[in-house]
Amino acid sequence: MTALEQIEREKGVKAEDILEMIKGAIKSALQKAKGKDADIRVEIDSQTAAITAAQVKKVVEEITIPDQEMTAEEGKKYKKGVGDEVVFPINDMDLFARIAAQTAKQVLTQKVREVERDNLYDEFKPKEGEVISGAVHRFMDRNIILDLGKTEAIMPLREQIRRERYGVGERVRAVILKVDKAQRGPQVLVSRASPLFLRRLFELEVPEINEKIVEVIEIVRDPGFRAKALVRSNNPKVDAVGACIGIRGSRIRSIMNELSGERIDLVPFTDDIAAFIGGSLTPAKASSVKLVDKENKRAEVIVAKCTGKPGVITEEKKPTTQISPQLYDLTTSSLSPSARTARTCAWPRS
Repeated sequence: MTALEQIEREKGVKAEDILEMIKGAIKSALQKAKGKDADIRVEIDSQTAAITAAQVKKVVEEITIPDQEMTAEEGKKYKKGVGDEVVFPINDMDLFARIAAQTAKQVLTQKVREVERDNLYDEFKPKEGEVISGAVHRFMDRNIILDLGKTEAIMPLREQIRRERYGVGERVRAVILKVDKAQRGPQVLVSRASPLFLRRLFELEVPEINEKIVEVIEIVRDPGFRAKALVRSNNPKVDAVGACIGIRGSRIRSIMNELSGERIDLVPFTDDIAAFIGGSLTPAKASSVKLVDKENKRAEVIVAKCTGKPGVITEEKKPTTQISPQLYDLTTSSLSPSARTARTCAWPRS
């Protein structure tokens, strides 16, 4: 039993499960020798690992399954009547050693792998949505394979931050999006471009979010370039934006560094739709927000001041409509020459 206990410790497979696998393997091997329909009964002592095997036949008036039955005439030889069972102990250890050992080894190896795969799936499935750290193991086409220790994870091109470049052996943090069963073990899909990854980083860096004092309502991202996070405070004494920024920007800077300098705009939640749309256009400054059609959710925004490169309004408008619970279409006009490229540009609903 020492070997089984060692397997249990190293592979995480219970000794009782291994004994059941061995019993099944022995039964399969003996059925090859005695007949595929033979009633083979195998017992293994859990303390000494001693194996006993026997073939059982039932006494019947008319035989329908030769490997499991015998006639009443044959039963008389063993002083058994119709309906009784005759047990034939199998003591041919040479037969067992020659036929069963190899079969038992093959089945045991297969079953151990299956149990290991199931254990890995059970371990990683509850971790969906959690941030993990892995080393870049190899590249498959344009996808990245991460080594998580016990298994591997795949980060497809669409889940990567475009401006980032990775080297083999480099440590990478990502969020687990999905875990599926596969033939070679669990298939773990991870992402650095998902809004969920940014949400988890906020939860790790801002204690008030874990304490439910501050709530991140919605996040939209252009991975590696800009993100907008809609935040709300559940405590009137706590400023949601200030809590996320931290002292001298320490919290938000840590998150931005993890995302390769991705700019993050924090938008305070308000029930005033016009004020909300104007605030969500940051860093552009909206001088006027007019709700043109509330029923069809359309608004017109006049931007009096625009900072940054020309066209910044068009960059900001799509995240704004995505982050808005009202999902307003925006038509913008600008009084700033630096933003004339954004004039009268209507985005479709997101």
